[in-house]
Amino acid sequence: MKVLVKTMVALGLIMLLGGMPLMLTASRCSAADGSADYSQGADAGKASAKTGSDGWIVGGFCCGIFGIAGAALIAPTVPQDQIEGKSADYVKGFSDSYKSVRSKKNIGKAVTGCIVAIPVSLLISAMGSSN
Repeated sequence: MKVLVKTMVALGLIMLLGGMPLMLTASRCSAADGSADYSQGADAGKASAKTGSDGWIVGGFCCGIFGIAGAALIAPTVPQDQIEGKSADYVKGFSDSYKSVRSKKNIGKAVTGCIVAIPVSLLISAMGSSN
């Protein structure tokens, strides 16, 4: 009797685990209908975020660590002209990827400005102390 129970439990687990990939595939297929717009928007958002202003270099140069904090805390503004008339999934994908990529780029630019400010400050300080 114990062998029969163990066999039934084993067969139940095998059927459950064997059917799991089929259930996951079915849920992905139903969700994939709207995700094409999302992925297109995400790709466009990444491309758009890579171009643009490098004003955070000045923020990092002039404000140091406060410029870096500003770049980290201030969320980038999504360009509205690039998402007008698009589907909600496209807008969501574009906005998510644009903000993520642009925020990282802004922080990197602010850090660059801060790093450049250090030797410039030291040079100015050395020139002032030599007089």
